[in-house]
Amino acid sequence: MSLVLPNAEQQFCDGNGIPLAGGFVYMYTVGTTTPVVTYSDYLLSVQNSNPIVLDGNGRCRIWGVGAFQQMVTDQYGNLIWNQVTSDGSINPASQFAPISGSLYYAPASGSPNYAPVSGSLFYASINGSATETFLVANATAGDMAVSLSQAQAQSYNFSIDTGTLNSIVATLIPAVSGFADGEILTVRIAVTNTATSVLNVNGVGAATITYSSGSALVGGEMVAGRTSVFVWSAASSQWVLLNPIVTGTTQLGIGQTYVNEAGSRAIGFSYTNSGTAPIFVVVVVTNSTGPTAFGIAVLVSGAGIYNDVGYASGAGYRMSASFIVPVGASYQVNSTASVGTMSVVSWFELR
Repeated sequence: MSLVLPNAEQQFCDGNGIPLAGGFVYMYTVGTTTPVVTYSDYLLSVQNSNPIVLDGNGRCRIWGVGAFQQMVTDQYGNLIWNQVTSDGSINPASQFAPISGSLYYAPASGSPNYAPVSGSLFYASINGSATETFLVANATAGDMAVSLSQAQAQSYNFSIDTGTLNSIVATLIPAVSGFADGEILTVRIAVTNTATSVLNVNGVGAATITYSSGSALVGGEMVAGRTSVFVWSAASSQWVLLNPIVTGTTQLGIGQTYVNEAGSRAIGFSYTNSGTAPIFVVVVVTNSTGPTAFGIAVLVSGAGIYNDVGYASGAGYRMSASFIVPVGASYQVNSTASVGTMSVVSWFELR
């Protein structure tokens, strides 16, 4: 029997159908943020990185066995989706021992010829009705609580925020009364946070939201209209924000402009980047006499990062240097001229 083959290389796109160039694909154990190994070849011999970095066309190759939690983001960390996927090789008509964490489907008529395993995802259609299809998270009959329409809406792990400033309120369907360690929740944020924030799900109680390091939020990490992803930490009884938004004030080149500092900078003096983001410095110097050998040396936090020497046949010879200064670091440009003096022609800082 012949079969239609799937594409050998996957392409990931955003909601507008635009390829996610430079995006990321995270592969985890189902329902957790524990990384899982996947491969770039069908022999399973070449491991992918985790996350997998998509190429300029939003493409990659992912081979693996079993079920996975797949989280896809664009190059800026904005969530595209966070879903369960499997290798698709499971056939309910075949005889095999189910694997915990795998995906199974029972047809509308008849029964599967195996017993579901705790921890697997099991779909069963009752009486042949599509609207009566249930997701059994723990693969036991008593857990048939999520309808097909709810599963399609992801309402069991997705909610639109109905809270206020720095206080997120999420409602899951069906309602929950507690959380398992590693449980993942996605929420579309209503109001951009400005300080430490809390998340209250189904009225269980407001729990503090933290970075993965355990430190509290400071503001701007969750933006109105965007989707934030959280994972429950049973050890700290807190929600950990997996995709905090990095504000422009902490990124080089974002929200910054070039400033002419020639009037306040000089050769041989030390300065300090006291801002909240790295700065980029571009310096041009000239010599006063010649012929002579002269040069410049750049130090950042006392470490020499650049040293250049040239020979000038006369005065007015120019030399330049450019470098990045981390937050809190000192920086200076020194002269290595053997004769005469050097002066600043131009000194611009992107800050």
